[in-house]
Amino acid sequence: MEAIRIEALSQQRCGRQVLSDLELEVRSGEMFAQQGPNAAGKPTLLSLLSTLLRPSRGRIRLLGHDTVTAATAVRRCIGVVFQGAALKPRLSAWDNLCLIARCYGLSTQRAQRRCMDLLVQSQMEDLAHVPVQRLSGGQQRRLELLRACLAEPRVLLLDEATQGLDVLVRQAFWRDVRGLQQQGCTVFYATHYLEEAMQAERIGMLQAGRLIASDSPQALLSKAGGTQLSLEVEDIPLAMTCLQQQGHNVVQHGTRLLLSCSDSGTVLPGLIASLPCAMRRADVLPPSLESLFVPAVQECRP
Repeated sequence: MEAIRIEALSQQRCGRQVLSDLELEVRSGEMFAQQGPNAAGKPTLLSLLSTLLRPSRGRIRLLGHDTVTAATAVRRCIGVVFQGAALKPRLSAWDNLCLIARCYGLSTQRAQRRCMDLLVQSQMEDLAHVPVQRLSGGQQRRLELLRACLAEPRVLLLDEATQGLDVLVRQAFWRDVRGLQQQGCTVFYATHYLEEAMQAERIGMLQAGRLIASDSPQALLSKAGGTQLSLEVEDIPLAMTCLQQQGHNVVQHGTRLLLSCSDSGTVLPGLIASLPCAMRRADVLPPSLESLFVPAVQECRP
């Protein structure tokens, strides 16, 4: 059974095409990661899924409900953790949770019982009466997750929810998320961290508003194949032009040039000899999602 169905979805904002002709299905109970560079359209897609935006074209259905014509029904079945904080800083953790529980329509008794159950499950009951502004960044993020889970959502939407947190805090956050998934919750999340994306059953790769790949992490890595060369050269534009003229699929990534190849040991000596400028450093990188993303991005450019 599908939890999310996206059909011919396009979105314009301020005259700019943000998403173009997206088609996607996410199964019930699946963890689906969304990856892509800045301005790829990730926050816009999360806003559309959570009914904060209406599609310019196409439609989205969550658990059979249209996000436009049945927005209220959609909101009843989702929990959302956005990148920005949504907690009231002067209220305690307990008051923040109880406030939202009452907004969901829970009775006072049921709201209090639900809030305490969540705090206990996350081992945060000792922080119940601490003002949010005195909690650490990691504790606040975990509280945001509890807040999203108050109404026992069937679909959880996360927008780079762990950005800026240290490794241990991120691991604790994702333990909580995996626990929800094991209870049957569908998890759709955007992240810049490759190690977080690798936890998903499938990864969708967005570039310039288009879904350029969607598959399991293992399948994407197998498609990447070969290795990737990372080159630091004296003159990037000159070297890039030379490599493209030789037929190499090459892109600039910061101060480096990246290109994929099947046999770096054979290719690298010829590259060094053919470049019209000095090479400062060359690294051979193993297959990774990044090594798939580079040629995929190149292919979708006009």
